[in-house]
Amino acid sequence: GASVVKLQKCLNKTISADLTIDGDYGKKTADAVKSFKVKYKIRNIDGNIYGKAMYKKLKKVLRKKNGGI
Repeated sequence: GASVVKLQKCLNKTISADLTIDGDYGKKTADAVKSFKVKYKIRNIDGNIYGKAMYKKLKKVLRKKNGGI
């Protein structure tokens, strides 16, 4: 849905994930979430799920890059 589209766009911008923006939380999006967590040392307490810790870090990284989400 719309929240996955936003996530995919953010991942493309922050880690050059090269995701297709389709709103589907499939394998490629899950892998990109995992890559983001590894790169920014986010504890993997919620598996590959996009949780609060990742949201906060993603927001912070985007703010540094271009002023926010």
